[in-house]
Amino acid sequence: MPRHSFSKRFMPAPKNVAAFLVAVLAMLACVVSDIARRAPTPRRGKAIGVVDYKVDAAWLRDRGDAASAKLATTFVQSKRDVTLEAFLAESRRAGATRVGRIALYAVDHYLFWALQRYLGWSRPDASGFLRKASLYVASEAQFARIAGAGAPALLDVGSGTGTETAKLARALGASRVVAVETSAPMRRQLEARGFEAAAAIPAGPFGAAALLNVLDRCDDPGGLLDAAAAAAPGGLLLVATVLPFKGFVHEGKRWSAWGKASTRSPRKPLKVADQVHVKPEGRMIDLQSKAPAAKKFEAGAAAFVDALVDRRPDLELQSWTRLPYVSSGDSKKSHYTLDVALMAFRVGTAFEAVLAGGGAPAATSAAAAAPDVALDDAPPAACEGKGGDKIFNWLAKRARGGGGLFGTRAESWGDVLDAGAGLSSTCWLARMPCSTLTAVTARAAGTDAYGDRLRDAFAGAKVDVVVGNWREAGFLAGKRYDVVVADYLLGAVELHWPHGADAVLARLLGALKPGGTLLFVGVEPYESLLDRADDADRLVLDVESLGDSAAALAGEATYREVPEAWITRQVDARDGYAVVASETFPMTLSAASLRKQVTYARTTSAKIADAGLRKAYERRVAELTIEVNAWKGTHRKGRNYALVVKRS
Repeated sequence: MPRHSFSKRFMPAPKNVAAFLVAVLAMLACVVSDIARRAPTPRRGKAIGVVDYKVDAAWLRDRGDAASAKLATTFVQSKRDVTLEAFLAESRRAGATRVGRIALYAVDHYLFWALQRYLGWSRPDASGFLRKASLYVASEAQFARIAGAGAPALLDVGSGTGTETAKLARALGASRVVAVETSAPMRRQLEARGFEAAAAIPAGPFGAAALLNVLDRCDDPGGLLDAAAAAAPGGLLLVATVLPFKGFVHEGKRWSAWGKASTRSPRKPLKVADQVHVKPEGRMIDLQSKAPAAKKFEAGAAAFVDALVDRRPDLELQSWTRLPYVSSGDSKKSHYTLDVALMAFRVGTAFEAVLAGGGAPAATSAAAAAPDVALDDAPPAACEGKGGDKIFNWLAKRARGGGGLFGTRAESWGDVLDAGAGLSSTCWLARMPCSTLTAVTARAAGTDAYGDRLRDAFAGAKVDVVVGNWREAGFLAGKRYDVVVADYLLGAVELHWPHGADAVLARLLGALKPGGTLLFVGVEPYESLLDRADDADRLVLDVESLGDSAAALAGEATYREVPEAWITRQVDARDGYAVVASETFPMTLSAASLRKQVTYARTTSAKIADAGLRKAYERRVAELTIEVNAWKGTHRKGRNYALVVKRS
């Protein structure tokens, strides 16, 4: 087709072009008119006053737990300053004019949600692209008051548009700033500010690393914390978070609901204790020492610090403050506020990976560093592979001087009693900074005895091995300890003091010095967790009950575990004592585990005097042996539990 013929056929005449433009302009005018008619005048946001910076340090001191005590002594009071005044004034000006209100409404109500619904962008990506939201955490002076100065290189993770990064960099005197942001539109803004923008955390070292309001909006906050701390060894880690802590993740999802951001739970959430925890029997207890509603921020701060130090024992809290976290850019209100804590931690230069197990390395362990420890330079050969599991590590971070909350693990635990000693618990305690360590065991010699084994293992070490029975009224009478450990003790009490569990617990609580700590470990009885309607549960219950009943018929004592709720009730009934922390740990049973229990049932049933009963038990043992050998799975419904009890 000739070119002039194509032009005639497809190109509109000049008068048609004019008509088309007029129609487009008319449509735009209608849209703008509709937006102008609908655009509201933003209401003024919540007034920010003294209460938004206030923390009840006295309440924290009175709680008695380590995290609260550390928070009480490191709190720095902040106040509203001129930088925040300027931010609030700018937020009000954005919607003060008709043109401003139209622009706010068009971006906030139409473009922002259109990018999420039709293009599948996440809320942060859409906000960054439109430069919609303005966020305010702290002023430069407030950052400097908490963080100090002297960090030439700063790593800021989750930088957003970089407004807070710039203030923090000036406060620290940082000449190099690496800003990490997963949102590509925001990275472009960060580069425009002169920062090194990256999508992932680069290799360090940095003098300071910052996680400002990012841990509660990512999939793996623990992993992010590890990476940020590892990038600043011996340096400063700045963390800001809204309290009480609650994590969720914004994700992009096409055809999402209009006006509602698409969110989900983190894939690996940070374990921050709930303020109120529901026990299995349905009774409500407060893990934060029964904090009233008015103290939710303080209780949330203690739970958050505890969670961070639980993950990274090398973190030591230096200073912190409470601030209002302010955001603007909304067509409905001039600004919004949330309660945020800004915390500065010092990062240790050598991190002991306690969560991975294995205990402290010999070269850096508290036992090697402290002069009062039970062992001299290294644990005995008998302790190889013992005393480093997750339960012991969890307890270590909550003991008298553990977890970095008191500065370092080298601070003395004082006088320590291992009330039901075995190799595992005594080897663990031998690595801890004890002034004295007393290990109690019921028997000196025999298959299940530990007296001679402990004496042989710790020959020459400062471990006092004592053989005795807690049912003896004069046993260790008058002795008091800073830390008492009961590692699976009450389950074994039935062997040496039938029905004496409550009396033994009373003896242990009485053995605590004022301010002392009881570290307790037990097994939740299977019958309170398992259901015989389930085949695997039924097999586990049958194997256990067979051994227990055989022991009863043979006239022998056996183990009798007590529930966590029973311990809690006993503690609650005594004035001056409180459970300040609790945790459960999954238990895995394999066919090999069950075979050991079947072997115990076979050995014990052979001692039954009645020939008919003995024969019946032999048949049942044979049946269960076949069933266990045919079972190929694993059972994970059982659980261990650990409690920390404090004496006021």
